[in-house]
Amino acid sequence: MAVLAAVGIVAMLATTLAGVLAPLLSGDTRPAARPPAALPRSVPPPTIASMSVRPVAEVRPAMPGECPPPAPLPPDLACDMANAQLYRLLPPTETLQLTAAQSVKSPTDDTHLVQIAMEPGSSVAFGRFTAENLNRQIAFLRDGIVVSAPMITAPLNTPSLQLSGDFTGEEADAIVAMVRNGR
Repeated sequence: MAVLAAVGIVAMLATTLAGVLAPLLSGDTRPAARPPAALPRSVPPPTIASMSVRPVAEVRPAMPGECPPPAPLPPDLACDMANAQLYRLLPPTETLQLTAAQSVKSPTDDTHLVQIAMEPGSSVAFGRFTAENLNRQIAFLRDGIVVSAPMITAPLNTPSLQLSGDFTGEEADAIVAMVRNGR
């Protein structure tokens, strides 16, 4: 038995050495062929929870205790994240499928912006929505809370958008967290 095992080991070593030495002895110095690398798979962009966009009918300062608790259904009244503004909203019109949100320092001053990326279908729908709501205030809602309520001054036909508003770094980070994770 031991002799057969030794013969098997010697045969394996001889085969390995022959495979390594044969190209060298024949003068072939090309690198050995390697298996092809795995092709990169097309990975869909990560999706974060959808965000509702609604036209604003009215906005006014919220009185203490006036903000309703965030509703599971699309609310007609909603407050901002600081409970400082109360918004009366028109019926839901768009739901954006988002892929990313991040805080970015403004290149022109000490404020921060929030960049939000959308899936292509949402980008097209949002472009139509902004064209139909020029010079109107809209509200981005997440879990029944107004995350931001900008005025639309031009149609937005891009795959991403920026929310600005003299945000500090902490405020922009809080908006990003709300957009990504909700309350």
